[in-house]
Amino acid sequence: MSRDQIRILIAQDPMPRESFLAGILHQAGYTHVQVVGSREAALQALDISTSSNGRYVTGTAKQLPAVAITHMTLAPDDNRDLCGAIKAAYGRRLPIIMVLGDDSVDDHVRMIDAGADAFVVEPVSPNALLDNLSQLLGSQTKPEDIGSDTQINIVLETQAAVPKIGDEIDGYRIVELLSCAGRIYVYRVEDHAGRTFAMKMLNASGDAEEHILLRFEREVDIMSSIDHPNVVRFIDRGSYADNSYMLMEYVSGRHLEDLLAEHPDGLDFATIYTVATGLVQALESVHEMGIIHRDIKLTNVFLTDDDEIKVGDFGIAVRMGETRFTSMGYCVGTPLYMAPEQARGQDATPETDIYSFGGTLYHLITGQPPFSAGNALEVIQRHLNDDVPPPLAQWRPEVARSWDVLIVDRCMATAPRNRPSSMAELAAKLPHLKADRF
Repeated sequence: MSRDQIRILIAQDPMPRESFLAGILHQAGYTHVQVVGSREAALQALDISTSSNGRYVTGTAKQLPAVAITHMTLAPDDNRDLCGAIKAAYGRRLPIIMVLGDDSVDDHVRMIDAGADAFVVEPVSPNALLDNLSQLLGSQTKPEDIGSDTQINIVLETQAAVPKIGDEIDGYRIVELLSCAGRIYVYRVEDHAGRTFAMKMLNASGDAEEHILLRFEREVDIMSSIDHPNVVRFIDRGSYADNSYMLMEYVSGRHLEDLLAEHPDGLDFATIYTVATGLVQALESVHEMGIIHRDIKLTNVFLTDDDEIKVGDFGIAVRMGETRFTSMGYCVGTPLYMAPEQARGQDATPETDIYSFGGTLYHLITGQPPFSAGNALEVIQRHLNDDVPPPLAQWRPEVARSWDVLIVDRCMATAPRNRPSSMAELAAKLPHLKADRF
């Protein structure tokens, strides 16, 4: 079956006039895409109803789509409920890709346990979505790689006006929509001199929750206070149709997840050492300012075309001692590299970032995350309950024991008191490991 014959259903809330997800699929050749704007509309499209005993039942003449994609941001529990309803009605006959926000592990746990067959995390990478889709459909339908530089020229319109390709904002012309994550839009823009920048904008429609607005303002405040060559540079801030935005340098290069995908058994020593030193220098600087990143991971660290490291996305960063936007016991961050105290919802410290630094380096060296499990909940439980991940040499025998001591024994120690006390301590240790190449 050709790609233009494959039926795909997208359940997306809020529903834009044109869906960013549908745009990705259309450009890859999947043109038979239906987009609905609510859980109820999705159930109707799939001919799913509730019987008198509360069970989900299906009609008999319905032609099923090949895949369903769920992306509910205004009512996140609808993601879980819709997924459960589809699985109860159709089981394995209808695979589901779930789109998840990346700042709430609680959401990850609930929704993955609902039975989704695959998931992608916001901001949605076109290739991540297409790779998951091709795996569910089978190799005969695998789409061509659309490339990270391919323009997804889709206009998204919600309750508040957001710019479209070609619009000009304060002297910057919108060239490309790079990503869309819930209410956050990231654009590539150019000024009148042809210089390229990144613009990150919050869609502040009338029903936006206050903590979302406050978190974005906090990110702008934090980014504007940082000036370091290994941190994505803040340039300006402004507003467009009541939507706040910040202008940043455009990083020409790739994030580490894309780089690791090309080298699944681990990166070469020179690249790993470049990442380690650049990341340490960036975090040492922000920690000295009293800022904790809280979300160090492969997609938030970039290797530029000039082999420089840039740390980005301070969306859930905090200043030490700052008022929390989430209640005590509610965790934010990424499960793969999450420190145990972060998983418990406790206040973050420099040692929290040191743990995530260690997990990130572990993944780059071995090609494997520190802990693997069937779902996000089990990954978090392993961070909480396992002493340390397996030795690096289990995956790459040529890795010297000195790297294990630093990354596994120290940085990823369960108790914060057993980790290096600061990034400055790590900066002092790294030069001694440069001779232990692998």
